[in-house]
Amino acid sequence: MSMYYLAGQPDPMVKAMISTAGGPGWPEFPSMDSLSNFKKVTIPFVDIYGSEDSERIRNAVQARGKIARETGKKDYSQYKIEGANHFFASKDDELVDTVSNWLENNMPKQ
Repeated sequence: MSMYYLAGQPDPMVKAMISTAGGPGWPEFPSMDSLSNFKKVTIPFVDIYGSEDSERIRNAVQARGKIARETGKKDYSQYKIEGANHFFASKDDELVDTVSNWLENNMPKQ
């Protein structure tokens, strides 16, 4: 839903998007096709996923990486958390650290 929102109406209040275990959406419904909508997102985008997530999620992350390379999205990052499943069970500290570190290093101080 957030990908659809940001693709259709960029919001100046939203400075970046951090996705955890983001899938491809539902390509049969254009408004819910996350990969197509991703192409329209112009803000920094962070993709965080677990090495033990489903193949569907891992494939979507790979597809977004390919789209980012092909379209020259320089503000796209991927982070894989080893051993994490879809819910980051027992890996919540690593997830929080990954998000915190990215924010600290990439977002302007207020």
